[in-house]
Amino acid sequence: MHSSPRAGFRSISGVTLVELLVTLAVLAVLATLSAPALSEIMWSSRLTAQADKIVTSLQRARSEAIYRRQPAGLKGFADRANDHLCTGSASGGFDWTNLTTFVDVDHRHDRMPLPNGNGFAANILLERSSVQRTNRYGQESSAAPLFLIYSNTCAIAFHSDGMPRAASTSSGETMRPVEVIVCRPKASPAQNARRIQMTAGGRIRVVPVNGEGRCPSLTSTS
Repeated sequence: MHSSPRAGFRSISGVTLVELLVTLAVLAVLATLSAPALSEIMWSSRLTAQADKIVTSLQRARSEAIYRRQPAGLKGFADRANDHLCTGSASGGFDWTNLTTFVDVDHRHDRMPLPNGNGFAANILLERSSVQRTNRYGQESSAAPLFLIYSNTCAIAFHSDGMPRAASTSSGETMRPVEVIVCRPKASPAQNARRIQMTAGGRIRVVPVNGEGRCPSLTSTS
């Protein structure tokens, strides 16, 4: 009498080498197709995050001016060695690669406070930021910034009424629209720039721009 297989038992066959190779090939093709889309999403997110940082700095300076009843402002500059200068940008306007937010104690928004807060006219340092660079281990490397940031003004001062005044030089300030552009001079993402616009009344909006791989010009650099 021959024994029969136990009830419910089924043999399981393994995956053949050919099937495994086909599966790996399909996964490689899908990964190749999805890589550009993922890169587009990543750079778009980074651009938006950088623009949001500038908007937050603008809003903070405005809030500080109203709260302290003293002017508070922002100043952009190319590097820390020249943080007291209005630095021109290769993309037009003024370089905002680095940005400092401060309380303008002596009503001279074109002046920069030193790191200890006791610099020009004893201005109070609130925040200092720089554009992230390609070296992920530190922003003080010689690597180029990930983005170009430039504005139609060297500095912005908010007065106690919350209204912004823009300045291009140390000679004075005017109430006029302010514009800051954050740009990645590459074809990806398609919308490779963010245009931050602030009206003379202080209202802010961020507009994505398709520069076709180039950085857009400022609306006004006066």
